[in-house]
Amino acid sequence: MNLTDAQGTGVRLALLALIAAAVLFLPPAAVAQLKDAKEVLAVRVREQNHPCNRPLTAERDEARSKAHEAVWLLRCDNADYRLRLRMDMGAEITKLN
Repeated sequence: MNLTDAQGTGVRLALLALIAAAVLFLPPAAVAQLKDAKEVLAVRVREQNHPCNRPLTAERDEARSKAHEAVWLLRCDNADYRLRLRMDMGAEITKLN
């Protein structure tokens, strides 16, 4: 099967959306098993014009998370961020250092 550039982009965006949904709605133990969580969060950070050259770790902040609102701590090689993820909205991103 040969995909056009537009179809390939659509497939990649659909996969990214699926992973992002998993990060929001899976239990923390299941998300911890997702090796791509830090990469997905780094993409979100970059989409909102924050630098993240190389994501190092991603941990869910249970104390700050709520139902339908996940909070994650993302450590990149050049900065640390707190991301508050809400359904159908952009992430609220706070640079920590």
